[in-house]
Amino acid sequence: LRLTLLARRSLSISPCIHCIMDLQDLEENVSFLEVESVEIAAPERPFCRRRHGIFMSLALLGIGSLLTATGHISGTKFLALFQQDNSVCREIFQQEINKGNPIHFAHIEFQDFQDISQGVIVHEKEFANAAEAADILMNRTTNFMEVGECTPESKTMLWFYPFEDGDHNGAFDLYQYECQRTSDLQNQQECVRLYRVANSYQAIQALNRQAPGSVVDLVLGGHGSDTKNGGSLQLGAYADEAVHWNDAEELFTAMAPKLAPQATVTLDSCHGAINKMAETASRMLPSHWVFAGVVTTTGAVTVEQVPFDGGLEGPTHLPSNPGQFTAVDAQASLHALSMGYSEHEVGYFELPATKASGVALPVAVANLAEADARTLDNYPVSSTKEYSGERLAAFYGGQNRGIVTQWMYPSKNGKAIQKGQKVKVAQPFRAWRSEMAEESGKAVAVIFTNVLPKGLTGTVLNVGATDGTPSAGNAMILFDLPHLESGSTLNSGANLGLHTVLTRDFNKLEVTESLK
Repeated sequence: LRLTLLARRSLSISPCIHCIMDLQDLEENVSFLEVESVEIAAPERPFCRRRHGIFMSLALLGIGSLLTATGHISGTKFLALFQQDNSVCREIFQQEINKGNPIHFAHIEFQDFQDISQGVIVHEKEFANAAEAADILMNRTTNFMEVGECTPESKTMLWFYPFEDGDHNGAFDLYQYECQRTSDLQNQQECVRLYRVANSYQAIQALNRQAPGSVVDLVLGGHGSDTKNGGSLQLGAYADEAVHWNDAEELFTAMAPKLAPQATVTLDSCHGAINKMAETASRMLPSHWVFAGVVTTTGAVTVEQVPFDGGLEGPTHLPSNPGQFTAVDAQASLHALSMGYSEHEVGYFELPATKASGVALPVAVANLAEADARTLDNYPVSSTKEYSGERLAAFYGGQNRGIVTQWMYPSKNGKAIQKGQKVKVAQPFRAWRSEMAEESGKAVAVIFTNVLPKGLTGTVLNVGATDGTPSAGNAMILFDLPHLESGSTLNSGANLGLHTVLTRDFNKLEVTESLK
C-alpha cells in the first residue's frame, strides 16, 4: 500500500492543501502515531484556515483502485503524521502556577443560541499539575479556559475559536503557538479567556461576561473562505453557524463596547483580509486595528509590541505570520484554464509555469567597504521560485492599511515608512536600483547596488506592504542627488533614481516629513 499526498497551490475556494510523498519517505522523516481504526470525511464546504505545518487530504492507492479525499476513506490502521507539541503550554502553565495565578478549564453548555440573555451551564475540568493542564487544553471538548485574576473588569485577552464540530481538520487545536501568544502581552493583560463557540450568539453570550472597556486584545478564529466576493468565518459544523461578511454586524456591535481604547482584533482565519470579513470588522470597529490574512494563514503566529499609540499612526502591538511564497505566472495560468482545466485543477497540479523564476541576491555584507557597491559583477546569483513575505494585513477605520511589516520595521525616529513621506539617511546602508540594458541586441534587466551616505534625502513613492499580497514590505524611494553648492547635476539627471530599500534598513532612515 502506498500513501500519496498531492501538493497544490489553490487558485480557487477549494479545500486548502494537499502534499505528495511516498510512505517510505514518511517513515524516514515523520514521527508516527498508530491509530487502530479511523474514518476520514473530506469537508464539503470550502473553508480553510491555517496549516499546522501542512494540512493534508489523504489518498490511498490500492491495486486497481484509487480512493481520493473527495469522499470517505476507511481503514483498519492509519498513521497520524503530526503530533502537536504542548511543551510550551506546560511551561507557561507552570509559570502561572508558580505565580499563584488561578487556572480554570471547563466544558460549557451554551443555552438556546437564539436567547442570548440566558446563562450557561459549566462543567469544571480538574487538573493536578501543569502537564495535565496542557493535556486538558489540547482536548477539543474543552471549550473554556481562564488564566489569571479574572473578573469582568480585568484587562483581558479574549479568544473565540471554533466549536469542536466546526473544526474539521484540527486547525484550531491549541498548542505551542497559541500558548506563546497568550504570554506575549503579559504586561498588558491580567486575564486570558478562551472560548470555543459554535456560532456568533454563543460569542455574544461570552462577551456579555466582560465589563465595558475590559478587552485589550481579541482573537476571533474560524475557517475562512477564499473569495474576493465576500466570504465568511466558520465557527460551527453547519453553514448557518458561519459568520458572513454581510451579516456580522450583531457580533461586531457586541464587541465594540467591550474593547479597551487601544485594543486590537485579530481574525485568525484564512483569507480574512480579502473576503471582506476584516473590512466589515474594521468598519464596525473603526477606532481599533483589525488584522487578518491575505492568503492561508498558519499556526505560527507571533505577537510583538511596537512603538505606536493605537491610533491612526499605528497599533500598540502586532501579530505576524511570515512565510515563503511564489509569484504567479498569469499567462500560464490563463492558458491552462483555456485548455479546459478547472480552477481546482490548475491549483491542484501546481503546473510548473505557475511559479515565476527570479534571482536570489546575497545582500548581507559585514563590511560595506569591502564589497563592490556599484554592480552585481562580483555577486553569485542563483535561481529561485520563492520569496519571503508576511501574510497578515492591517485594517483601521474601515480601510485596508497594508501588510503589517510597515509597523514591524519603524524608522530610526519611530515612524512607519509610508507612501509620500520625506526621509533622510541616518546611517549608511545598501539599496538597489533596477533598470534595463541591451545585451547582444536583447533587453535584459540589470540591478545596481548603491551605498547611500548619511544625510541623503528622498521621497517614499511606494511601499510593497500596501499591495494586498504576501509581501516583505520593501519601500521604493526616489533619492535626491548629493547636494552641490553650484546646483549642478553633473549631467546625472535630477535625482539618483528609484531605489529599493529593504524593510530591515528602515531603522537607518529618519522621517522628516510625515503624511498630511
